[in-house]
Amino acid sequence: MDFLVAEGDEELVSAALARTFAHTRSRWDAVHLQVMHAESPSALQIMAALAECGVGAATLNVSDSRFIAIPATWDAYARPRSPNWRSQYRRKARRFFENHQGKVLVAGRDVEYSIAYDEFLRCHAMQWVGGGSNFLHPVVKDFHRNLVERWVPSGRILMLLLEMDGRVGGAA
Repeated sequence: MDFLVAEGDEELVSAALARTFAHTRSRWDAVHLQVMHAESPSALQIMAALAECGVGAATLNVSDSRFIAIPATWDAYARPRSPNWRSQYRRKARRFFENHQGKVLVAGRDVEYSIAYDEFLRCHAMQWVGGGSNFLHPVVKDFHRNLVERWVPSGRILMLLLEMDGRVGGAA
């Protein structure tokens, strides 16, 4: 988790955040920025800005990022994997497309992005039975829906659905 900040504005946003914390200091005892990873482009700047405003800051529970770097091409992703892995992938992909009338749908091109987002939420909810995901909270869903409505049409993000046998079975 990190702040959504335009590249190059990290210092400006960090300073504004620190001033807000300093100004409201009498109203809180501690601020926890949960799950902000060490490689966050904002983390060091926020810590420095808080210290500059006289607000103590510390790093707790350092962990590796749960996110992966995505290679620029499929070949760059597949190349380091074993020949067996690549062969299995090709076989499974062929079965998906041939045996299940598989399709890759692109939001905004093949399906309305609002429908794609609803399908994404449906697939995500199946992974978090019992509501254990903060992403499924109404406020968070609405926040991301607004981003999808702005970012998909502009090409800032790409939403994909996997359709098999006429129904969506996966979303990314």
